[in-house]
Amino acid sequence: TQKNNITGSCRIDAMAAVDVITTGPVKFHYAYIDDSEGNNDHQLNPGETVSLNVYLYNSTNNTLGDATVTLSSNSEFVTMIDSVAVFSGFGPGDTVCVNHAFTIEISEDAIPTRNINFAVEAEIEGQSLSKTSFKLMTYGSTISFGGIAIDDSEGNGNGILDPGETADIYVYVANSGNRTAPSVYGTLSTTDENLTINTNNRFFGNLFAGVTRYAHYSVTLSADATPNEAIPVSIELLDREEKTYNFDFSIVASCNVVFDLHDSYGDGWNGAALIVNFDDGTPSQMMTIASGNSATYTLEINTGTTVSLTWQSGSWDSECSFTISYEGGEQIYSGYGTHSGVFFSWVNDCSASSGAQILEPPTEMTLTPITNDIDITWEGPENVTYLLYRNGQFLANILFDHVYTDYDLENGEYCYYLEIRYDASSYSEPLEECLFLAYQALPGDANSDNLVNVNDVQTVVAYLFEHNPYPFVFYAADVNEDGEVNVLDIFAIINIIYNK
Repeated sequence: TQKNNITGSCRIDAMAAVDVITTGPVKFHYAYIDDSEGNNDHQLNPGETVSLNVYLYNSTNNTLGDATVTLSSNSEFVTMIDSVAVFSGFGPGDTVCVNHAFTIEISEDAIPTRNINFAVEAEIEGQSLSKTSFKLMTYGSTISFGGIAIDDSEGNGNGILDPGETADIYVYVANSGNRTAPSVYGTLSTTDENLTINTNNRFFGNLFAGVTRYAHYSVTLSADATPNEAIPVSIELLDREEKTYNFDFSIVASCNVVFDLHDSYGDGWNGAALIVNFDDGTPSQMMTIASGNSATYTLEINTGTTVSLTWQSGSWDSECSFTISYEGGEQIYSGYGTHSGVFFSWVNDCSASSGAQILEPPTEMTLTPITNDIDITWEGPENVTYLLYRNGQFLANILFDHVYTDYDLENGEYCYYLEIRYDASSYSEPLEECLFLAYQALPGDANSDNLVNVNDVQTVVAYLFEHNPYPFVFYAADVNEDGEVNVLDIFAIINIIYNK
């Protein structure tokens, strides 16, 4: 059956067309993107198949016949699945809509933030009367690896993962696209037998467009590992829409240092040069501006290396200036070419190289079950916005408060993630706590396996010794219903076992 506007309805709550150019009496008005078979965000996303509800209008004072309308695109990222529709009933000045007029498939390789060009041609009684071109934006997340930072403050604090040391590796990822990557988890792995990853899966939260997020992983390097040897590591990111992103990197004892050179007159340094020397045997490097007003050099320098600067004088040293920074942005030195001999040195510290900003996270999140509700409380800074997720899905914004109640839950496992939004691009790492809710559990069934036996006694004992057994059902363990779990409940569970 050919599509037409006799039956069905069109949505008008999202205008999707921009930069419309029309010739002829039948003019393009706008298009509504129906991606209800995809993620239903009414946007063109890479890998999606969408329908377009299209509005055309008659710009004349005459009644027009049925219009056969064809959609086309010259984009390599678009496949036309259904490109022809019939629009009927063009009275003078009428706007006509066909629901699901066209169906298109957007390639997985489509580039977010780019416009896709479309053309619409309307024929009436076999004659081409109108041509329209319009553009639709592609929306998607573009995830990139942003580097790492090493926190070995529990070790020797030198910013290096040394043999025998346990440290936290902060992994940074960024989204340069125009759509959020929702509820991103990251799994860390390595092929190096000397590296043990103690926590290999972490929650990054929603990776918003234009935002860099981080998560930390505890790792231990064997005492038998070779010092200063690069350690290969991989991270796989998975978002709630099951999109994956994979990155390989190395944990190394070196980092990039950036030398930005400038000349105020714009004719180069006229024989002047900056000489960079190293005490670890690395050959000296000479840097200059051959012509123009700027030049940039980037050197990978081992941490712990002493780096010294020597100035080679030229014809116009007063025009010369330079800034030296770690690649992450922290400045090491800034000055002018009015020196002689060695004038500055520093010990390279790669713990400062990432530009890592570790923001204060919330702490001490407590989950308290109350029948089929869960009360959530936490500690943290005042006058900030907290973002709460349940099982990886966004749950609530909490403004200037430290308590939230999640109501009307079914029995099951609930993991909550809480983070702080400091501003539009600054978020803390999420804090995680999990609870197994079983408000209809058997009395004494502390481990929620639908049995009451010696395993439940062991579970309560572990709870009392703060070993954090999981799952642990507080209501089932509180057999005497006094609001506490203690040794009296252990005796009550034993009585249940022997009185079966």
